[in-house]
Amino acid sequence: MTRLEELYEQGADPLGQEAEKLAEDWWNRIMNLTGGDPNLIATIFSTGESLPNWKKDNCDIKTAIEQFLSPALGSYLLKQGIVPPGMEDDFK
Repeated sequence: MTRLEELYEQGADPLGQEAEKLAEDWWNRIMNLTGGDPNLIATIFSTGESLPNWKKDNCDIKTAIEQFLSPALGSYLLKQGIVPPGMEDDFK
């Protein structure tokens, strides 16, 4: 089980400290993976927008992403003043 799944299953607050640390770790991984390339970052975030189309086999992680990681990451990015490329309208 991943840390995301653990926190979600435990009912942790997606806006709490543990969630913020998880979001920070995810953001750092995204930055390391993409080298900060705005096009690659936008591609990663667009994958999240396609969650409704994910296969049923992925329902557990899909729900954890929708209900826990998305709000945690959004909150973290807002606190840091970070607006991901392609999401300018979502971060107003």
